[in-house]
Amino acid sequence: MRIHFEDHGQDFERWTLDEDGVVIDSFPFQNRLWCGCRVLWHTQLRVGDCLIYRTADGKQTHNIRYPIVKIEKTEAMS
Repeated sequence: MRIHFEDHGQDFERWTLDEDGVVIDSFPFQNRLWCGCRVLWHTQLRVGDCLIYRTADGKQTHNIRYPIVKIEKTEAMS
């Protein structure tokens, strides 16, 4: 699954998630920061939502304040 965020000048515009909702790519920057984080309720997300994620160490939960503008299903999720 690829999630595209509304552009507010942030260093990431798109995340790619695996089938478990774990971020495996952050485009164009910040892979080191985001990869390994788990998006909660990723299968229920819709355009316009702001997602919630858990840090890679599982200790903290936060939200991304940039709304989702597009969701793409990837091959693994078909």
